[in-house]
Amino acid sequence: MQAEQALRETLSESLRTISGDPQETDFVEFYRTALKMPTASSGPGETELAEWALALHHLREPERSAITLFYLEIFSPRVLSELLGLDLEGLALLIAAARRSLEGQQPKSTTA
Repeated sequence: MQAEQALRETLSESLRTISGDPQETDFVEFYRTALKMPTASSGPGETELAEWALALHHLREPERSAITLFYLEIFSPRVLSELLGLDLEGLALLIAAARRSLEGQQPKSTTA
């Protein structure tokens, strides 16, 4: 519920900052503006996050946005790279770096 509210606020604020006719909104610029906005501090505390969610929370931008949007498959890789101001190779490198960071932060499982 908090995540949905934060998303609504971020996208609403982003829409307010884009000038022009809403019917002609460039959604790449719309999302790029939203990604550059500071994050709200009213989100869950680290103690409320566990395992992969906590590891994702600790990723730096733009790695966190890139890997999240990539795996949600909201945008094609081409559109996502445009949103983040990268070429496709740059996007691939960014996602690979995020994956390595997440793999390094995963708790080690113990098998008996």
